[in-house]
Amino acid sequence: MQPSSTVRIPVQEDCQCGSFTLGWRKYPVRITHLNIEFFTAQIEQKIAKKFKVSKFGILRFQDAEWRVEIMSKWVRQDGYIELELKQLEELVTQRVDRASLLARNRSQKLITSDPLLPLAVFMAVFTAFLILPGLGGRWGTSSFIVQWAENCFQAVRKLLRT
Repeated sequence: MQPSSTVRIPVQEDCQCGSFTLGWRKYPVRITHLNIEFFTAQIEQKIAKKFKVSKFGILRFQDAEWRVEIMSKWVRQDGYIELELKQLEELVTQRVDRASLLARNRSQKLITSDPLLPLAVFMAVFTAFLILPGLGGRWGTSSFIVQWAENCFQAVRKLLRT
């Protein structure tokens, strides 16, 4: 089956990378042409059997997402498979930038919102070493730190009671 007869605009080769989510799996695609209603995607022949006409999926391309339907599928002369994808709706994703030590995605970078955070982590680790029986007991610091912590907890308890 050949593509629809509408005007197709070619996509520059350095901007063709995208992904197509079909069910739970994400597959790499190259978007070669587009117009107002359709995308033309190119996939490798080894994954082509998973893409059936009239199936729905999510296309991610150039920082946007669309819910699409596979309208037609054909084999090119060079062995690649091309799909004609009809845009059903553009999905709007709200991206919230959060400062978090535990990134939700592996692709997200570790973001620290407070420049004093590394110092606080260092001080906590250093204090933990001073409390340890081996080091703190040898230097005599563990009893002072434990006593200080107990006094802090007692002060908090007194505040909560009143």
